[in-house]
Amino acid sequence: MPHAPFELPVGCGTEAEFRDELTRLVGPDAERAWPSLLRITGDSSSGFRLTLEVAGNRRDFEHSDCRVLFRSALVVAATSVRAQEVTAPPPAPPPPAPPTAPAGANPPEPDRGDGPGWRATASAGAGVAVGVVPNATAAFEARLGGELGAFGALLGGRYFVPRYVEVEGRGVDIHGFGLELALRFEPIDLLAVSAGFFADVLVGEGVTGIELPLGDSAWTLGPSLEIAVIPINTRHLSVELALSGRVAVQRPVFEVTGFGQVYQVPRFGLVSVARGVFHFF
Repeated sequence: MPHAPFELPVGCGTEAEFRDELTRLVGPDAERAWPSLLRITGDSSSGFRLTLEVAGNRRDFEHSDCRVLFRSALVVAATSVRAQEVTAPPPAPPPPAPPTAPAGANPPEPDRGDGPGWRATASAGAGVAVGVVPNATAAFEARLGGELGAFGALLGGRYFVPRYVEVEGRGVDIHGFGLELALRFEPIDLLAVSAGFFADVLVGEGVTGIELPLGDSAWTLGPSLEIAVIPINTRHLSVELALSGRVAVQRPVFEVTGFGQVYQVPRFGLVSVARGVFHFF
């Protein structure tokens, strides 16, 4: 191949690399595609400029990345050998480089809204419940949800650890399993509000002072309202500290036959939970 004036800054490429790549692209036509001038000037701070002359045509390109200009020169040279066979528009100039962050600055984490409009969520948490089974008890939950922008829907399950209640020597252990369906609104990244309905099945088992200890179950139903503070809220993970109030419209009563009532679910209840939420796009 004839020698051509090559002027390339360090790191942009070499004449030998250009020769090898051009041969790979056009094979035996590489000699006809060899440029009579290939010059890249400038630096990374002010940008680079490519001056290329091939097949009697001279072209100039600018870009912030000299490797992009090097590859553009290869494309122009390779397509020049087909100019007499196929009339094709000149290649478009390289796209402008994205804005460069100041030296030493950390790139910001992508905002949660950068992904698609909808996403799925899965969460797990633990906390304390009052007004479900006798006295305060530990509660564990798992939830699945879907969100579209600031709005979403949730389906969750909870387990309430057994608590013991005794009246005049008659004692019963009561634990519970709960389901909850709610709609969610997140006006800002640090706060979410959910409203929905819950259904708990409470299971009581006679323990002391009962001649024929038996188990029984009953349902508690009603609306719920939750407010959650979100101290950590990233694209794929968030942490929520939530407090939900419950109103038991249906309030089951646990009784011992021949004795009477030992426990009735209170009208109002509270569940406080800390949960981790995973976001799937």
